[in-house]
Amino acid sequence: MVAVYFCLIGVVLTLVRDLERLEVWFLFVTAAAGCLALGYVVINVAALYRMRYAYFILLIILAARGFQIVSYVKRFTRRPSLKEQSLAVGG
Repeated sequence: MVAVYFCLIGVVLTLVRDLERLEVWFLFVTAAAGCLALGYVVINVAALYRMRYAYFILLIILAARGFQIVSYVKRFTRRPSLKEQSLAVGG
């Protein structure tokens, strides 16, 4: 369950970054509605977690896209070297 909570960070990143993509919102609304509906219907907590796995997989797909965005930004954002920083300061 901790891994699912960690994946929610990626889901938020995906929703923020891909606001205009309809398929992202469709996946999110489907997963959220399914989890919410099961939460209202199922009384047994153990069965509830097992039934929600199908909807958690949809959230994990969105989280993978969010972590892909983060890795892309980190890979292609160049940091200045120490020499460039010292020249920029005036040293």
